[in-house]
This record gives sequence, structure tokens and C-alpha cells, in this order.
Amino acid sequence: MGDRDAGFSRRTYLGMVGAASGATLLAEPTLATDEYSEVVDIVEAGADNTGNEPIDEVFQEHAEDDTLIEFPDGTYVVNQLIVYQLSNFAMVGKGDATLVPGDNYEEEQWIAGAETRDLTVRNFTLDTTEDGVSPEIDISAYDGLEFRDIVKRGYQDNGGVAIGLRIIDKDGSGLIQNVRAPDGGESVGLYIESDGPMTVRNCQFEEFCDNGVYASASAAPIRVEGGFFRNNNISQVRLGSPDSVVRDAEMVVDKSVTADDNPVNMRGVRVADGPGPVYVENCDISMTGGQGNGGIVNAFSGGSMVVRDTRINVGEEYTTVGSDGSRTSFGIFVDDATEADPGSRTLENVSITGGGTYRAAILLRRGDNTMDGLCIDQSGEGRNGIILENSSNNTLTDSVIDVSDEEIVLRDSSVRRAGVETSGSCPEPGERLSTSPGEGSGLPGEVGSVAHEQTADGDWHGVGFERTHEAPVVVSKPLSYADETPCHVRLKNVTDDGFDLQHEEWLYLDGDHRPETSHFLTLAAGGHTVDGRPVEAGRVRTDNRFTGFSFDTGFEDRPVVFAQSQTYEGPNPVVTRLRNVTADGAEAMVQEEEGEERGGAHRTETVGYVAVPTGTGTVDGQPFEVGVTSAHEEWRRIDFEQDYEDPKFVAGIQTFHGPNTANLRYRDLSASGVEVHVEEEQSQDEETLHRYERVGYAVFEGA
Repeated sequence: MGDRDAGFSRRTYLGMVGAASGATLLAEPTLATDEYSEVVDIVEAGADNTGNEPIDEVFQEHAEDDTLIEFPDGTYVVNQLIVYQLSNFAMVGKGDATLVPGDNYEEEQWIAGAETRDLTVRNFTLDTTEDGVSPEIDISAYDGLEFRDIVKRGYQDNGGVAIGLRIIDKDGSGLIQNVRAPDGGESVGLYIESDGPMTVRNCQFEEFCDNGVYASASAAPIRVEGGFFRNNNISQVRLGSPDSVVRDAEMVVDKSVTADDNPVNMRGVRVADGPGPVYVENCDISMTGGQGNGGIVNAFSGGSMVVRDTRINVGEEYTTVGSDGSRTSFGIFVDDATEADPGSRTLENVSITGGGTYRAAILLRRGDNTMDGLCIDQSGEGRNGIILENSSNNTLTDSVIDVSDEEIVLRDSSVRRAGVETSGSCPEPGERLSTSPGEGSGLPGEVGSVAHEQTADGDWHGVGFERTHEAPVVVSKPLSYADETPCHVRLKNVTDDGFDLQHEEWLYLDGDHRPETSHFLTLAAGGHTVDGRPVEAGRVRTDNRFTGFSFDTGFEDRPVVFAQSQTYEGPNPVVTRLRNVTADGAEAMVQEEEGEERGGAHRTETVGYVAVPTGTGTVDGQPFEVGVTSAHEEWRRIDFEQDYEDPKFVAGIQTFHGPNTANLRYRDLSASGVEVHVEEEQSQDEETLHRYERVGYAVFEGA
């Protein structure tokens, strides 16, 4: 496992593992203290931060609802911390805060909680480097679980679960972000058995003997976004529930682990234990050592699977189980469905490179396989392209299969093929295929405009995209000013093909609004490069309280962020507000009108955001610009730096200087500029004065 220096600080250790994984690491996060009735400095409350005395009693004394417990720099001895049935509770490290098991620690429930709601654990180093010390974390919540910015140091000696997290309400959700466990263990790295959706973002798990991320037992979708996973036995990432996805992740298997309780069978992604469909998108998978069944395995207990825009490298020394190292394994292996509905598979724009001895790049033991845009380049003795066994209803189109033996082997199988070539080169892991023209200069989305008259408050207007966008984020604001009645754009049903829109007036108004125009920007979720600059689109779940989110993209300076609710979970009108926008992330909330009788409480919505640096450029040969100005209730002129024949204008407030409910409106849009102002609603009073806010905007050529 290598030497472990007990003198590492959390920042030093994060920097090292970040450099190893190539992941973007974030500055130390902050939490909005005004969200909690009590804020407790645990040292001031009497806890020892020198690593000598357990802090359990002090912690339990202050672990209450609506409480934030802050841990200053130091080392804290913990035997057991319980957060049972707490609501709106957070424990957050401030600086380098390290938790270390005490002499009498509870192994199976070191940090544990159940039936919680809105629980945050954030910014700690977990020091389990002492031999034989293997504490487990076990937390479940109804909703609002955040476990993030955590480094686990030390090998997990037991065969249980290092970190176990769960949402127990199907309408709840959870976030696991920037969790690093590079030292591995005999156990599962991260275990998720969740009834509500959870996101695993930018995490690192290495050398665990029983799966790196084991989430296939969940009932709800699990999203693995980014991250680095290396040399975990069984799988790097294991999924099975409907609409689960692993996207933008890097997986490496280059040596075997020693697994006392599990046979060695090391895969990249394993689709198992559920009906799917499971999506594998834009991943880099390198399998060059050890033994296992494949880079992506559709197991006997797994259902449907979709693999897109993914690169797999299989080296000669990554061999099949039971071959004693004499047979190179598969890039993709689909097993017989003995414990699941066979489902279907889509393989689209998948590259498999490398090579070895015998077997094949792909082995399919089920039917209903649609393969398009495959690129297989496998060298070595007896290496085949695709083997199909007892498989029917298959298609293979527009693909390259360059192998040393047979391109396609049919064993009681059939496949319809068209446009299949037998020579070519294929992208390796790390060589991302550009989906936009001009070496990444194009827009991985589209812009447009919508003119709509809201004749009743319950009417929705469908907007279709010109082309399909995968898991898109839509921003459509501000609204024009043909009708002076306060109004804004509300979205719902955002899909790959379009979205629904209404011009939403506030509750104290009649909902009937004259025709207005808004422009929209649509981007596929994830990181992109547009004209040489980074752009990121993503989502965050939030309600009427600010929720922080972090960028996966490394912005040099603070970007402009456009954010808007994508859902209609709560029927009361809302606008989306931001604050604390930095190069590392921001905070978002949805805001109801001030006069709403319940005090503005709103159900959790999914807010989409697009973050882009300021500046001018061209996209697909057309000009665009992103800028910042300031505005308040009076109209403010923005002069564009370039001229536009058909300008598409989006803008949003970046700050929360004025807490009154407000959004932007625009008027007099022309080739050279536009006017904007901050519009307050008047449900509580008629006064509409508003403090200056920072406003970000973008202009695209629509002609």
C-alpha cells in the first residue's frame, strides 16, 4: 500500500490524490450559517482538538435539529457519533479537521445516523491508518443528505463497508461529492442501497476488495459523475437500478488485489442486480493488468444497458478468470440473463483499443443489441472483434473492426450490418471524441427564442429542440417587457428533445399575460470547451434555502452562472436566486413571493445551471460574448462588444444583495445592445426599490 505519512494535512493529501487522479479539487467550502438556529464551535463548547480525549459527549450534547457544529483545525478522537432523527443538522470541518477512532470506537457504527433529514457531513479527514482500525460510516436520511469533501486515510481491514449511505424516501435525494479513499481495504469502498436518487460526484476509490462503488442494490437512480476508480475487485462502479448512469469517469485496472473473501474478478463497470437501463457515458476505461471479465460487464443479474461515447483499452495482461493468464479478456462482456429480464443494449460511439491473445473485444450472449459507430482496433494472436452467442435481433452499422482474426463470429446468432470497415485507428482512453466542429470550438447545444402568450395560469407551451441533446440543461431568461405586470419564465419536462414553458405570474395576479419573448440556451450536462474556454452545465437539488454546489471544471476566475429551475415539483411561482458565485462553485435557491402565506417554503426543485467565463469569441463561425454589469430597479443599458444580426440574449442575477423576491426583465434588444432591470413582485407591498445586483449575461448570434 505504500508508506503513509501521519503528518500530512488534509490540504496536502487532497492535493496529492487530486494530482494522481487528474480530478479538479475545490477550495475549502463554506456553509451558510444563517440556515441554522444554532452554530456551535465544538472546541469552544469544550471538545479537545489535540487528539487526547474523546469528543463524543460534547458532540452529543449539541447535536440537535437546526444546528451547525463547526470543527476548527485539529485532531478529534471519536468513539461514536450518532445523528439519529436529526433535521437540518450539519457537522463541518473548518480547515484541517481530522477525526480519528478512539480506543473504544464502535466499528460498525462509528459515525452513524438514521431517519435524518437535511443532514450534512463535510470537510473532514478520517484517519484510520492505525493497523487493525476499520471504523464504518452508516448514515440514512429521508432527504437532503450531503456527504462531501472527505478524505479517508488508511486501509480498511475488515470485510464490511467503509462508507454506507442511503436515502430512505423515494422522493428524497442525496449527494456524495469529493470523497477520496485511495488506500483501499478488504471491504466495500462506498455502499449505496437507496430508495431515493443519489449523486456520486468527483469521488475516488481505489484498491477495495469488494467493489469500489457498490450501488446496484438501490431502487432509485444512482448517478456517478466524474471521479477516479482504480484496482477495485469485483467492479470499479456497480449499478443496476433504472436510469442509473456513470458519466465522465476514469477507471483503471492495472494489477490484481489480494482478496481473502472474494475471488479476484476485476471489472470496470458492472451492470447487475437490477433491470436497468444503466447508462455508461463518456468514460475512459483502461484494463491492462490483473484478471476479470471485462471493462464493461452486463452481468447475469443485470438488465438493459446503454454505452455511449466511451473509450476502453484492453491490454494483453488483463486476462480472463480461470485462464491462468493465457487469454486476454473482453472490452465488453454481456452474460446470459439467468436472473434478470434480458433487456436490450445500445453501444454507440464506443472505442476498444489494445489487444492480446484470443477471445474478443466484445462478447454478447444475449440478443437485442444495437451497435453503431463502434471502433475496434485489437492486435495480437487470435484476437476477434465481436462474438455473438445465441443472439438475435442485432444490428451493426457505420463501424470499424480492425483485428488480427475474425471481425464477427456468429454462434447460433445473426446480425444485420451496414457500413462496416476493417481498417482504421480508434481513440484511446483520454482521447475524447469531439462532437462539435472546429476542435471543440462549436456549441454543444443550441440557442433559440420563444414567443408566447399566457392566456391562463395553467397553460404550458411545448418547445422542441432542433436536434437531440443528451441530459440537457435549459436556461430561458429573462423575459421581455411587453406587459409590465411582474412575470418570469417557468420550465418543466426538460428532456433530450425539448421542454415545456410558461410565463408565470405571481399568486396575487390573474395569470393572464400579454405575448412576451424569451431566449433559451441549451447545453448537455457536463464539461465542455467552447472556443477554447471551459463551460459547465449541471444540476443541483434545492428549495427555498440556499444549497451550495461545486464546479467540476477548473475555472481560473469567477464565471457567469445562469441558473433556472428545471422542474415543477411545487406549484407556487418561483424564481431562482444565486449567491456566493466563485471559481469553485455557487449557492442556489428557489424563491417564492414575499406575501405567500406559508412564508415562502417551497418543495425541492432541480435547478439547472450553466457556468461560462466572461469574454468574447466565436462559436461555429458566429460571434458570442459573456459579460457582467450591475443593475437595480431602474433600466440599465448594456452595450454589446460585437454586432449581432439576430441576437439571442440570456441573463441572470449573480448576487443576493437584495433579499426581496426579484428577477430580471429586458427591453429594446437590438444588434448593439439591450436594457435590463431588476423587477420585484408586489405581493407584500407596492415598493419595488432594490439594491444593486451583479448581473451576468450572454449574447449569441441566432442568424
